[in-house]
Amino acid sequence: MLSHGKLNLYEEHGGVNLKMLIAADNEKKVIFVSSLGMFLSTLDSGIINVALPSLQQHFKTTITSISWTISLYLLVLSSSIIVFGKCADRYGRVKVFTWGIVLFALSSLLCGLAPSENFLIFSRGLQGLSAAMLQATAVALITTLISKERQGLAIGTLGSVMAAGPILGPTIGGILISTLGWRWIFWINLPICMIGLKFCSSLNDSNHLTKHPINFLPLLFLSLFMFSCIFLTTNLYQFYSKYSIWFYGFVILIISSFFLFIKYEKKSAYPIVSLRSTNKRFFVFLFTTLTFGISTAMILVVPPFFLERIFGFTPWQTGFFIFCAPLGIILTARFSGKYINPERVSPLMVLGFTVMLGALTCLIFSGKNIILLLVFLFFYGIGGGLFQPANIASLMNSIEAANQGAINALNRMVHNFGNALGASLATLFLQVGANNNKLVQWVQFSWGFCLLLIMISLACFYIFKPEKSDHPYATS
Repeated sequence: MLSHGKLNLYEEHGGVNLKMLIAADNEKKVIFVSSLGMFLSTLDSGIINVALPSLQQHFKTTITSISWTISLYLLVLSSSIIVFGKCADRYGRVKVFTWGIVLFALSSLLCGLAPSENFLIFSRGLQGLSAAMLQATAVALITTLISKERQGLAIGTLGSVMAAGPILGPTIGGILISTLGWRWIFWINLPICMIGLKFCSSLNDSNHLTKHPINFLPLLFLSLFMFSCIFLTTNLYQFYSKYSIWFYGFVILIISSFFLFIKYEKKSAYPIVSLRSTNKRFFVFLFTTLTFGISTAMILVVPPFFLERIFGFTPWQTGFFIFCAPLGIILTARFSGKYINPERVSPLMVLGFTVMLGALTCLIFSGKNIILLLVFLFFYGIGGGLFQPANIASLMNSIEAANQGAINALNRMVHNFGNALGASLATLFLQVGANNNKLVQWVQFSWGFCLLLIMISLACFYIFKPEKSDHPYATS
């Protein structure tokens, strides 16, 4: 029985239109929930950066020791995300996402209550675990619960939110620390989590689950591989110069864990990525995700060091100037999402990478001209905003709905790995440049390194041209 109000609505719009209105309302909830989860996880990857001096002073520790509040968060996030992606496909993406919000709220509360440095670091590890649950499911919720016609716009919105988190993190963190104290950079998450839980209760994705069992052994080796890679690149300069035995030990661990992953993945009846059901373009999309992660990390890490060392900028001035690149992504991502369809996905990615290529070329020759630096960082962001939503859509729509969680997690894992690798390489280049009084030259070298990666990615687009049977939108 329909109520009087619903009956009038039904008569006014017709049965089909009413269903469309209800579906559109549910899709808005999906977009909001997915964006909220991605915003939380990316916000907290950067909000603590400005708190390190306060935390160091409060706990009376060293900057190297307290920096583990950042490192452990990223390590746990990157190494566990693929596990939660598989769990999401098996047990429900909404369920995993909901538990991710619950754990994120609990870990945020514990971080704010931390009585000691070790307790805070442990709580940040839990927060990284919950962030992995959120990132492993955010895009998969969109690609399984939203109609094909609206997915492009939804992914564009999510791309803008992904860029907004790292930007707003330092700003919000600085304001909270200056007014309420460092504990509130964690407690600010609690009301946001409560809002997310309220909306999650109205979502259901039981029609898009797989019954395949989860083989945790290859996932364990993959997580170990990711953890070892990120840990080694984070400490590369120190290990290689002072503790060479650790360097070679981690190299051996990386190689052995990778080969064990390949060995057991081939034996698995339900692998993470079935080589029989994918095509070469799928791996091109993954490689371009890695390229984008590395390049964007360098774009965010190199300029602050350059501006403070060369021009004597203060941290707040530096934060204002490096806003240019993420701003370009935010402005363009939602716009490009509107134009994602079967005919325009690859051209959008190629166009985005071409704009980034031009921006990096100009950065190499900009020297110490600060105005040119800002302009080309902004254009890099525009290219990134064109590329990222199209890349996500291509990757997700190359796999059937039952494996969306795993592929989304794989995509985020590769992107986070690229971010960590790019940040580590940028730090290494800057250290070498500073130690040899050739900072400008090594900054230009970092732009050139990104340029080379993007050129290789563009070449892959043309070498592995899509066939009609392996179009990103060929599967449903």
